[in-house]
Amino acid sequence: MLIPWRKVDAWTCLRCFYCCVEYNVYLTSWEAEWISRAYGIHIELTPKGWRLKRAGEPCPFLRRDQYGRSYCLINMDKPRACVSFPFVITRRPLRGESDKLAYYPTGRDRGVYVYVRDDCPGVGRGVPLEKALRRTLIKLGYMRRVA
Repeated sequence: MLIPWRKVDAWTCLRCFYCCVEYNVYLTSWEAEWISRAYGIHIELTPKGWRLKRAGEPCPFLRRDQYGRSYCLINMDKPRACVSFPFVITRRPLRGESDKLAYYPTGRDRGVYVYVRDDCPGVGRGVPLEKALRRTLIKLGYMRRVA
């Protein structure tokens, strides 16, 4: 279930890689072309867009080391969908009405609406959610880092 970000206290990535198995991963057309060429992976075009992987199947870039720890083979080239997890970031509220609890000001003339996937095992743990969210928004280009 998606919940407005202000209703969540904390989040940290536990490196459980739940997100790398349980969700569809859709790419932008640019990401699909880049990943396909750089890594030789077939990206499926569906009615919803370019899909890297299906829900319930492990990501083709998910690997395990000799100690059983998981890691992402393309960590530095992760698609936006992976970088943003567990956040769902939109320009309009999902519920159709103004959702003040989901609004995050980006420092530009308009902000974004942010929701958190509550089934992520890292929700409720770790750093204050606003700090993790701010880092993610900066990485994705919604905000600039302020010195």
